[in-house]
Amino acid sequence: MVIVGESTVIVGESTVIVGESIVIVGESTVIVGESIVIVGESIVIVGESIVIVGESIVIVGESIVIVGESIVIVGESIVIVGESIVIVGESIVIVGESIVIVGESIVIVGESIVIVGESIVIVGESIVIVGESIVIVGESIVIVGESTVIVGESIVIVGESTVIVGENIVIVGQSKVIVEESMVIVGESVIVGESMVIVGESRVIVGESTVIVGESRVIVG
Repeated sequence: MVIVGESTVIVGESTVIVGESIVIVGESTVIVGESIVIVGESIVIVGESIVIVGESIVIVGESIVIVGESIVIVGESIVIVGESIVIVGESIVIVGESIVIVGESIVIVGESIVIVGESIVIVGESIVIVGESIVIVGESIVIVGESTVIVGESIVIVGESTVIVGENIVIVGQSKVIVEESMVIVGESVIVGESMVIVGESRVIVGESTVIVGESRVIVG
């Protein structure tokens, strides 16, 4: 017997209480708030506020979302529903094409990068757990702390500090330079202004272009 609000439910299976508003009765009954939902699929509990019912129903807090895509559970508070919906805690985010800031913890970068708080980065279908702050450079480069750089849909793990030059040039330590979505492995690096980067003794990056120079050639301006 389960009492929800002023209603009484007689069931024959075990009862699981999730938080204060969700009650799971066996594998076929879900009580959300004062509403009763009959389902025929298995039930998965994620944290205290999210319940996955089969592959098509997601209950977030006291809301029920019907979806037609597969569901992936990430940790206790994040659920990926298909390719366009991300559920974090009790919030539902629709992922569009442009950059969208949702609250203080979710940032959508294009169609393939989702920043959740300061510790989780979703790139395409891959999930990266990090422990440092996140900086967004343009729409294709994301800096995660000092050890992870996301360029487009690629994830690069580096061991040196990261310096941002403008919106499309990123210096990673002394050996990697990222221009737009291309990465160059070089020797020492020096930053000059916001558009010119001197890389070692043989490469100069001006804006988005890379110029190979000899030992005697000097670039001014």
